[in-house]
Amino acid sequence: MTILKSQLNPRSADFLANAAAMTAVVADLHEKVDKVDGSYLYCAFCLILAIAASPRPPSIISRS
Repeated sequence: MTILKSQLNPRSADFLANAAAMTAVVADLHEKVDKVDGSYLYCAFCLILAIAASPRPPSIISRS
């Protein structure tokens, strides 16, 4: 098996700048995912409360 010699220098300015930029992108992605998850959970909770409070359960399949 061929051994590949790395040319990366984790102490170089370029490497550190790229690492910081990627960390910011990942943090932004986590924030967006958390926001979406929270809104879906809120909508599901409201739907469950509305169904539980209704005098008659809604018909999911409409029979015409």
